[in-house]
Amino acid sequence: MISSSMWSACSSMMRWNWTVAAGSRPSPDLSSVPAEPLIELSGARSSWLTMARNWARMRSRSSSGARSCNVTTTDSTAPSAERMGVALMIALTRRPSGDAGRERRLVVEPDSRGEVREGRTKKAESAWNTATRLHFNRDFRLNSQSLAACLTPEAAIGGTAWPNFRVEGDRRREEALALWANTTPGLISFWWVGTRQQQGRARLTISQLPALPALDVRTLDDGQLEQAERLFAEFAERDFLPANEAYRDQTRQALDRAVLCGLLGLPGSILQPLEALRLQWCEEPSVHGGKSTRPGGGG
Repeated sequence: MISSSMWSACSSMMRWNWTVAAGSRPSPDLSSVPAEPLIELSGARSSWLTMARNWARMRSRSSSGARSCNVTTTDSTAPSAERMGVALMIALTRRPSGDAGRERRLVVEPDSRGEVREGRTKKAESAWNTATRLHFNRDFRLNSQSLAACLTPEAAIGGTAWPNFRVEGDRRREEALALWANTTPGLISFWWVGTRQQQGRARLTISQLPALPALDVRTLDDGQLEQAERLFAEFAERDFLPANEAYRDQTRQALDRAVLCGLLGLPGSILQPLEALRLQWCEEPSVHGGKSTRPGGGG
């Protein structure tokens, strides 16, 4: 069982606080989609290119309130790709094996870029309006992946596995929210709300995301946002272990102290019960999935 003591300590700072950017909800129906893809991608494996094209065709529909497509626009009437500094986020449906290693730090580079096809400038502009730096992990492999949320260096258009999240107001709130999401309470919140049909994995649908408990970053004052900005810059240079190894992840534990005690002003006395909570969570089979990296597993 997971103790509720930590949630009692943090309850005054947590609330449902999500706005999902347009363009992050895919539709599986491709029966009426035009054959020609809206965009072409570079820098992706061939199988991912095929999926990207399917995604683009799916998004190119203009009827029934269709959402925008995943593009970086280079049309002469829109900002250039260089000025936008935007790229498609990875994993339009699922990640290639081995990509978890490039997601160990809070800032993750996008892996693909798109170019606008002739006559699709307005669609591209609509798509660009969904771009944000903040992205949340909808298909979290707890025993191999480190991050519940990440930021891209510049605004990027998310895919299915890493959709965009729009935070109102000061852009430093994105950094504060990314910090919170990767603390131990943030990881446990994701796991608790997510579907856990497979051990070592937590999945969220778009409709579940508004139910994800999170720090209400709108309550942070300017001094706290400045502190969050400094903390993000510090932890952006550090590697995190997979989530199920939080019990021995010194970076994760340092982030817990910095966010909960430093940024939010909770007393240091919470750290001992937090340590117990962290260990209990990492011992959960639905978290470690039987991997030897679990507590006492010898890995």
